[in-house]
Amino acid sequence: MEVDPNSWYRLTVAGNPQQSLAGTYPYINGDTGLVTITTSDVSTPGQQWQLISLGSFTYLLRTKASGVHGYLAVKNNNGICEESTPVIYSRRKTDESMLWTIKTQGDGGFQLSNSMNGYDCGLDFTVADGVFMSSKSTRVRFGRALASTKLGKIDDQAFSTIAGPSTTRVRTKAIDTAATTMELSETSRPIFQRSTSFSTLTSLPTMHTKASPSSTPSSPPLTPPTQKHQPRLSPSAALGVGVAVGIAGIIAVLSIILLIYRHCKLRRSPSSRHYRQAKLWKGFTPATPSTARTTFVERKMSNIYFAELPTPATPAFMLSPPLGQDFGNRMSWVHRDNRASWQSFANRPMSPDTPGSPPVELPT
Repeated sequence: MEVDPNSWYRLTVAGNPQQSLAGTYPYINGDTGLVTITTSDVSTPGQQWQLISLGSFTYLLRTKASGVHGYLAVKNNNGICEESTPVIYSRRKTDESMLWTIKTQGDGGFQLSNSMNGYDCGLDFTVADGVFMSSKSTRVRFGRALASTKLGKIDDQAFSTIAGPSTTRVRTKAIDTAATTMELSETSRPIFQRSTSFSTLTSLPTMHTKASPSSTPSSPPLTPPTQKHQPRLSPSAALGVGVAVGIAGIIAVLSIILLIYRHCKLRRSPSSRHYRQAKLWKGFTPATPSTARTTFVERKMSNIYFAELPTPATPAFMLSPPLGQDFGNRMSWVHRDNRASWQSFANRPMSPDTPGSPPVELPT
């Protein structure tokens, strides 16, 4: 298959040019992009493919949207073809998952198969299911094949080199801009010596052009979009932190509710109401350990309140009956041992006189 490494190609569905293969910028986890079948659009960078031949019908594919280091690759899962996924990998070093073999058919269509899963594991797609890998694609089928359409020159210094397993970047021999296509000879050295170690790095054709009056200056390198800062915590760790914070918040809320409940319950208790009522009574002071006089009051009568004794009145003046002339004949009223007895004076028994009026208490 003849390709020009200095040209962009659109890979359309054979028999339906309104649908094209597209590769997005690697934005998932910073190194993986999606591969889809979408409506054809010449101006879309994701549909502008660069095909780099490595010899023996083996190619590297990358898009203008994926950038210099974004290659079409296969995400191998357990070595099973049907469980593998076509993706765009952004890698500083290419590997075997990025090597694609092209199977052609007579009408110009072709099919891609990946070297990691073997030639029988091909790139397949449907409008409903999108792009996937299938081991049933053993031959090129109409409607499942791709067709290439050249769009224009690349002329970009950034897309003139690729990086292999080593850190050395390579450049290839010059080609003439007058040639519309270039067929790579079988004697050209591939970028990798086909071995499992991939230890030898070689060159591929460069895209430098000869100086001519009609040549245009090369465009600046394509700058990939700025990547957003990715969180450091894994989803499981973030979930654990969230659960811990939620449990701590629930415990704090329940503690506050319990304190409020205990305060309200204590305020409604009989002893609390008794205390508040006692404070409103005139002359009553609640008993406390500091005012209680006995240990009995401190331990057993903490809820008993003492009333202050009223202040005694000022002693009153007492008036006795006036004394008569016969003082010696009168008997005196004597209280002895809570008993009353009569005594006479001058050895003469006499009856007591009628008691006088009761004492009169003078106002203070």
